[in-house]
Amino acid sequence: MDDRFHRLNDLKTLMELQRDGMQDFQETQLRVRQALLDRSWPDLDKALHSLEFKAEGLKCLEERRHAAWLALGELLGLEHPSFYRVLADLEQPWKEDLAELHRALKIKAIEMKGLSEGLNSYVQTAQSLIKAVVRADPSQRGPIYAKNGALKHTRSRPMVLDKRL
Repeated sequence: MDDRFHRLNDLKTLMELQRDGMQDFQETQLRVRQALLDRSWPDLDKALHSLEFKAEGLKCLEERRHAAWLALGELLGLEHPSFYRVLADLEQPWKEDLAELHRALKIKAIEMKGLSEGLNSYVQTAQSLIKAVVRADPSQRGPIYAKNGALKHTRSRPMVLDKRL
């Protein structure tokens, strides 16, 4: 019983850490979005590095939580335990706490996915716009060179973009 208590407590702690880590990751995603909207490239760079670091931390927490889950299932005599199967075998305080944490993790995962897909869509749209501008006016790409390697001088034409996009 003592081993079961420790494993349940470890699992609960890991789930709480993962929930809090996902909340922190989501806040950093919001900073990335704000930096993109503000065109603040230094802030964007910092936020992206922070996201990378936090993603690695969440990956480690997920691996540890999965290992703790398998160890708990093994202790209960289940080979491949589903969450709800294990939950049915637990006492009331653990059942309620773990169910609440499981729900919170699922909700956080959905929220993070939504933010990630929104950021991805924004970046892909910006890339498509840039590619279209370069296709329409190759001089926007930068210096253009002739076959002999000499720099070709191109007329620079002003472009007007609607910044409200």
